[in-house]
Amino acid sequence: MTNSLTATDIRVAVECPRLFYLSKKLGGKSLFLPPESSQGIGTTFHKLANQFVKLACQNGKFRQLFEPEADHLKKEAIATQMEQLFYQLSFYPYFQEITQNDPGKAQPLFQVWQGLRGLIQRWAELLIKNRYYHSAAEVIGKTFIDPDPKLIQHQFTLPNGTKQVVKGQFDNLIVDSEHQRLCVVEYKTYEPVDPSAQLAQVAVYSHLLWEKTKLPVDSAIYCVLPEFKEYYYSWEQLENTVHQLIPPKLQQMQEWLTWEPGQPAPPPSTSQPHLCQICPQQEKCQTLFDSDESNHYLTKPADIRAMIQQLTTAKTLWLDTEVADWNTPNPRLSLIQVLANPTDRTGKSAYIFDVLEQPDVVNDFIDQIMVNSSIEKVFHNASFDLKFLGKKQAENVSCTYKMVKKLTRRNRANPLQVSNKKLKTLAMELCQFSNVDTEEQQSDWGQRPLTEKQINYAKMDTVYLAHVHRYLLEFTEAAPTQTPQTIPSQPTPEIGETPQPEPETTPDADAIAQQLVETLQSFKIDVTCVGTAVGPAFIRVKLKPSLGVKISALLKLSADLQVQLGITNPPLIAPQPGYVSVDLPRPDRQVARFEDYITPQTTPTQAPVKIAIGVDLDGKLVEADLSDANTCHFLVGGTTGSGKSEFLRSLLLSLLYRHSPQQLKIALVDPKRVTFPEFEQIPWLYSPIVKDSEDAIALMDNLVAEMERRYQRFEQAGCSHLDAYNQKNNPPLPRLVCIFDEYADFMTEKEIRNALELSIKRLGSMARAAGIHLIIATQRPEAKVVTPIIRSNLPGRVALRTASEADSEIILGGKQSEAAYLLGKGDLLYQVGAKLQRLQSLFARRIEL
Repeated sequence: MTNSLTATDIRVAVECPRLFYLSKKLGGKSLFLPPESSQGIGTTFHKLANQFVKLACQNGKFRQLFEPEADHLKKEAIATQMEQLFYQLSFYPYFQEITQNDPGKAQPLFQVWQGLRGLIQRWAELLIKNRYYHSAAEVIGKTFIDPDPKLIQHQFTLPNGTKQVVKGQFDNLIVDSEHQRLCVVEYKTYEPVDPSAQLAQVAVYSHLLWEKTKLPVDSAIYCVLPEFKEYYYSWEQLENTVHQLIPPKLQQMQEWLTWEPGQPAPPPSTSQPHLCQICPQQEKCQTLFDSDESNHYLTKPADIRAMIQQLTTAKTLWLDTEVADWNTPNPRLSLIQVLANPTDRTGKSAYIFDVLEQPDVVNDFIDQIMVNSSIEKVFHNASFDLKFLGKKQAENVSCTYKMVKKLTRRNRANPLQVSNKKLKTLAMELCQFSNVDTEEQQSDWGQRPLTEKQINYAKMDTVYLAHVHRYLLEFTEAAPTQTPQTIPSQPTPEIGETPQPEPETTPDADAIAQQLVETLQSFKIDVTCVGTAVGPAFIRVKLKPSLGVKISALLKLSADLQVQLGITNPPLIAPQPGYVSVDLPRPDRQVARFEDYITPQTTPTQAPVKIAIGVDLDGKLVEADLSDANTCHFLVGGTTGSGKSEFLRSLLLSLLYRHSPQQLKIALVDPKRVTFPEFEQIPWLYSPIVKDSEDAIALMDNLVAEMERRYQRFEQAGCSHLDAYNQKNNPPLPRLVCIFDEYADFMTEKEIRNALELSIKRLGSMARAAGIHLIIATQRPEAKVVTPIIRSNLPGRVALRTASEADSEIILGGKQSEAAYLLGKGDLLYQVGAKLQRLQSLFARRIEL
């Protein structure tokens, strides 16, 4: 058993295994802080936040604030009075004491106070809700049940039978009396760079408390700066998902800590390369893990097998082989080269497996990698490499040679221009590589030892392959496959042909479920159908695996089920609380017609402003409230044919049908000029539709200025947000929604990119309370377009079908690659916090305003 680990260790290990290793072995910082984050204030904030809770529980003046009945309590008034009490009794004396000794601490303490004000607002809201269930004398004590949280721990049993103690000390434990639920709270004085890692941390606290109390415990993250944001996860969301992943992750962490410098298979690098730019131990990491590249050339079977096991968690691998005696009747596989990090341009993260005369090791590679359908394998000349790596057994294989062959056809509107289809040529002409070695291919790959030049040649092949593959994917997304036609005045809908009337009958879901169960049984997978649901685009079959059946066994069968069931697309298979969902495409796919779900109506000024996302499996319309911190701004991504444009049009219509031009203003950015042509003259427009980069920058600057003007008015009126201001003032200020289509079109020039990113960052972090909301959409959700700054400030996510798993992961975060397997034409994934819903976008046949 490894010495005890903490919940924070688990967060760091999710973000970056190598930073986890360094912090445990060598000490030092382990926090990825976004650029421009306030540093050095976390400890002070936590100290003062705990002081507030203790003071509220002990001081009678706080209890007196809640003596009126709950119906007569106003959040803004209660929050203001609690702020004043805490400022007078605790914060100001502390401020004086600290700044008297060090005047330079005044500015950081001011930032701490801003964060405390946001937290006190949240506590006021919760206390007023709980006042309905408790007396004034009890409500504070019944809400903050542990004003001084203790260290808790639990000993986990890991999959390999070993034990591991995990400790944790959360920031607060509260009670939501309305839902009779405990909730563990973690404070953050910065916007997390990886919300999934933060989720892992609070999920551990939740699990530790459950082990102690045997009561379900929800989890929440309060990001108090630069603006208060809450991420909330219910026990039901965590119980059968994140909680189940804790023991395997702990076992992985144990294995990483046994590694010593000079050994093969070190802890893997982060799956989010952008984190390396803000790594607090970047220099140590580069020195320890990158200085000795020889540990990436593996010859011993045990070392190779250990690395193969690590690679089974990858989503995409770029592969090549070197063959001895390749031009004889008896060629021999010499090397297998593997790259999992597509951003590498030097080969430092490439692995070389020396498998000459090691057929058992090759077979292991085939069994664990090549036939694993969850891993995309990319080769340049797959037909040659697969002769040695599984032949027809191999699944989910891509071939860049075939991609180039297709893209260079003369009948394309914009054919790819290259001298030839050789990998080295493509690397030089498309990806600006220089000093490319084109000679070692003909060397003797059967000799041992190999020369340093041969090893360098072998590892660089995978680097060239990864960058060429990326280029070809981008070219495919950007280039039309046919000669463009004149754009009609009414855009052709992306979501499908003219909608047909709904059929009188629906598919026999039970018969389809039975066929699925029988097919799985033929693969020795024993499952029971526990229910079905029929959506517009697919049928969901809910399966309960028998004891001993691993979920991974089901996940690997996606391609097999497509063949055996004769369906047009691979089914989407995902674990759910209590069952595994298998989504099978409907042969008679239906349309979710806009007019069936939304009709023109008049809403009061204070009504929530909601946008239509899509229709769920129960036929209900799912909407997002723009005033909610988790859905105030959106990132939308989807490739050509995904239905992105139609989704944006129906989203816009859902706003216009329910809010007057006095209640709502719309800003539209349409660089391709085909998404919003019918909306050119609508009275809701904040400004004319923007179609070029200069106007886009000007629009975003205007929105920032509008936000600042509104906050000045709020300050003068003594209000903290738009709704409070509009209750006191007439005429009310309208909400302002900016829909920005094809954001990637403006990202090619650095000056424009920087200007837009700066505005989006400010609006994303500050504009919600001012009633200004962003919806940023792109066909190309790649890392250089959707940067970490943009992702971190757009909490709502909608992913339509993407061109690759990597694009899906950029939109949804973490390893959420499911969007790459959606059906297109409005089939989408909607993410709020840790919850992922599959919906069908609405389709508006006619635009009638």
